[in-house]
Amino acid sequence: MKPLRERLLTWGQQTEFEENNHDLGLSNDRAEDNWKPLISIAESLGDEWLKKARKAMFLLENVENEDGDLKIMLLKDIKECFEEKEIDRTSTSGLVNYLNNLSDRP
Repeated sequence: MKPLRERLLTWGQQTEFEENNHDLGLSNDRAEDNWKPLISIAESLGDEWLKKARKAMFLLENVENEDGDLKIMLLKDIKECFEEKEIDRTSTSGLVNYLNNLSDRP
């Protein structure tokens, strides 16, 4: 089996992507430039992938909630993990499991 890199290169060469010139709704031009190729790829894969890609884009670039953006929410959740378990260190897998079990988080 060919390595993933070779398979992706072949797929990219055989797939025609339309130029994505429409406004993605981001407030940052640099972010728009970074997301346009990813959104174009998602468009070529169908509506389901386009919806997932746009959701990810807005989550990573735009989401604001009552506590601020996602980065702030993540830091608060990590702090809460340490306080709740009354620990000063944890494994990566322990932290990831804690975060994944928070049902009210993106």
